[in-house]
Formats: sequence, structure tokens, C-alpha cells
Amino acid sequence: MSEPANQLASELVIEGLHVRVGGQMVLNGVDLRVSSGEVHAVMGPNGSGKSTLAHAIMGRPGYEAVSGAIWLDGVDLVELSPWERAHVGLFSTQQYPTEVPGVGLETMLEEAVAAAGGDRTTVEAQVVVEAELVGFDLDLLYRSLNVDLSGGEMKRSEAVQLGRTIEEIKEKYHKAV
Repeated sequence: MSEPANQLASELVIEGLHVRVGGQMVLNGVDLRVSSGEVHAVMGPNGSGKSTLAHAIMGRPGYEAVSGAIWLDGVDLVELSPWERAHVGLFSTQQYPTEVPGVGLETMLEEAVAAAGGDRTTVEAQVVVEAELVGFDLDLLYRSLNVDLSGGEMKRSEAVQLGRTIEEIKEKYHKAV
């Protein structure tokens, strides 16, 4: 007997992606498939296209997907703007996220949920569950966003943000785009 499908499982599929930046071809036929729960490392020397790949996936202006496809859960991302890509569940994090003094993690997530038309009153309980799942100190939920966190705390903070916002955004927008 097979296991039931995970309703929140996602898959990013890149097929034959060619990307031009500033008139120069940088990526020539990249293929990649990443499913929920998998970890992939994109490695290479400086100038090999790692950042270009990330920028192309996120839809950064100036990075032209000349051919190929980028799919997230069956949604073609190539023609979507960066904000539309976020609405279907695409999330990118920085190595050193910006500090936001005076705004707590929970407050930021409540505002994000409200902006997406969700119910902000459900956020606290859900964020506590996410924090416990990844071992994030609950006191840090109320401290200024990304301020004075260790590297490990920063990554756990990002995992809490992903768990909460991806669920809410996918619920509202996945079928709309």
C-alpha cells in the first residue's frame, strides 16, 4: 500500500534553461529538479552562473530566459513577474538577511498573512508550532527581525518564515496565477 501524497509537497523543475544577461549568454541548457525535503548544492567557480541561475528563477529584471522552462508545482514561472512567483510559493533567502529593528518576526508574519488576505489571528499559534519543529527559541519570535541572531538562529528563523508563509500563500494564490 502506498503512502498518501503530501498535500504541501512542492517541486521545482528547470528544463533546458538558457539565460542571457546584458547581451551575453550565461546559462546554456541547465536542467534541475528539486522536490520538497531534498537538499541540493549548486557549486562552481566564480562566474560559472550560480547567481544567474538564482536570479533567473526569481525573475530578476535583466535576466532573460531565452529558452527552456522553469516550473513550480506545474506553474510556468518564466513569464511571471517576481511578485507573481512569490504568490505561487517561490521563496529566496539571502545569506545575510536585512535586519529590521523594531519589527518582530511574528509581527512581520502577521502583516504578510494579512496582506495576502489571510487571518492574522491564526499566525501566533502556527508560528509557535513551526518554531518548535525547527528548534527556534520562542523568545526570538518577539525580538527584532534578524537582529543579533547567530547563523543557526538565522536559518531557523528563515525556516519558521517559510513554513508559515508558504502554507498561507499557496492556499490563497496557487490556483490564481
